[in-house]
Amino acid sequence: MDRDHIIPAFHFRVRFKGLNITGDDDSGFQSISGLKASTIIPISIAPGEEVIKETISFNPVVLRRAVRSNQRSPLREWVLRCLNHSSKESLQEMIIEILNEEHESSFVIQLTHVTAAGWKLSELNASNSELLMEEISLLYKSIEVRNVS
Repeated sequence: MDRDHIIPAFHFRVRFKGLNITGDDDSGFQSISGLKASTIIPISIAPGEEVIKETISFNPVVLRRAVRSNQRSPLREWVLRCLNHSSKESLQEMIIEILNEEHESSFVIQLTHVTAAGWKLSELNASNSELLMEEISLLYKSIEVRNVS
């Protein structure tokens, strides 16, 4: 197999370390968005004022999936527990694996110190025939990206 190829963005798996579930797998996500790290450069200030250090900013990551009627979601339970009780409980890490044709990791994104930022349910509308979707927003303190050889 040719090892030098473009990686597709539609075949992925998400794992959570610290949810205390078998395999830390609570997934079935349709999409993942918001992965972005950027530097915030301070604006020049007047002489004699304190210099503000350059900081790194991470966008919230948003996970989107259909809600299943017979499947318990430890991730949803953790997010709602954190939001309802203003808990700062964090997960050790979240791992996003982009998979190849053999369902093996070819690209890995690791987020650490993950905390709950939000939960959203799609509109309930009797005149539409859409799936019930949920969005889970998470914050993180660091990101590591690596290719798997």
